[in-house]
Amino acid sequence: MTAEESVLGSMLISQRAVELACDLDSADFTTPQNKALFENMIALYASGSSVDTVTVISAMPGVDVPWLTGLTMGTPSAANVEHYIRIVRQARQRREFTGGMSGVIQAAADGGEFIAAAEDVLSGIIAIGSKDILPAGEYVDAVIEQLGKPRKVGIPTGFVMVDLKLKGLRPGQLVVIAGTTGMGKTSFAMNVAMNVAKKKRVAVFSLEMTREELIGRAIVSLANVNESEMGQAREAAEAIRAAGKAFKALDMYIDDKGGATVEYIKAQCHRIKPALIVIDYLGLMDMRQRKGGTRENEVSATTRALKVLAKECKCVVLLLAQLNRGVDNRADKKPVLSDLRESGSIEQDADIVMFLHRPGKYDEKADQKAAVLDIAKHRNGQAGAIELSWDGPHFKYSDKEEKGATPFDVD
Repeated sequence: MTAEESVLGSMLISQRAVELACDLDSADFTTPQNKALFENMIALYASGSSVDTVTVISAMPGVDVPWLTGLTMGTPSAANVEHYIRIVRQARQRREFTGGMSGVIQAAADGGEFIAAAEDVLSGIIAIGSKDILPAGEYVDAVIEQLGKPRKVGIPTGFVMVDLKLKGLRPGQLVVIAGTTGMGKTSFAMNVAMNVAKKKRVAVFSLEMTREELIGRAIVSLANVNESEMGQAREAAEAIRAAGKAFKALDMYIDDKGGATVEYIKAQCHRIKPALIVIDYLGLMDMRQRKGGTRENEVSATTRALKVLAKECKCVVLLLAQLNRGVDNRADKKPVLSDLRESGSIEQDADIVMFLHRPGKYDEKADQKAAVLDIAKHRNGQAGAIELSWDGPHFKYSDKEEKGATPFDVD
């Protein structure tokens, strides 16, 4: 098997391989047969279709089927596709370097201009595999057209005062919600997720709770029925059924694979294309593939990768994170940015950092329903504390009544 055939074989058996191979070009392949297969698989992927032997045979009626199946059987491992892609690209660079420089050498031997020609050859080789980049001036007219116009709001969280401060969640943002254990981070994130999923697609990656546990909590929240009340009254049973129907109508996906990696989450999101990704929570992610050695370096690499994921997929990444125990040792118990566990890069990479805090968790005499969402960092907007109401038995946060506050609709 050549490296080209191994790339093609990997694409036939792995969705992740197809995504990675999108960085290649048909010019990277040397035979018409390889070029045609690559172009057809990329076209299938771009159209939203799966890529495998069945879909390829359907898209290429004249394809050599034994050759096609031989690619899948002969590929050593799709896990090595990045290595195969690198070999294919370097092989093209060598071909173009050899071909281009032979002309430069001939020009030099003939006494002609060869320095500029050599620079052109090298520039072309360096550009292989790079994305097109446009002059900044080409964006000016579009920017001027938007100047002075009201900025569109982002995706509403469903919490009025939160949306007024944030102007909604915006594609490309990494948003961190942090708190100590038992503060209700998962409940708040699911409240937001359910609000968003009424109109936009949401993907929830639960690394701690099972899918069934999350759905059970969601139904309790929607029905406003305590688990202890279930089955005891006809009204409660009807509320549960109505909540189940409402939850089914949400455009939501839940993945409870333990120890998911950034790469796994990225592959799933390329497939379903959500507007919002919820990850519960950072500390349980598998970071072994992130380079660096120390836990702090692994966390830093992971948060950077999640920010890149938000930009690449044009979605919002809502990441839950734990606070260290330092907050419990302070008199006021109010979280600060330095309480983020394991890495200062969380603060650096996030566009928004919010802390959940409930005084009643530390003081039995305090109002047990009182809660604060403190926007500690907001890269492009207002920070500050927002008062919420906490309903523990129903796993639900809600707005505390505010005069003059009105929600806005989805962008």
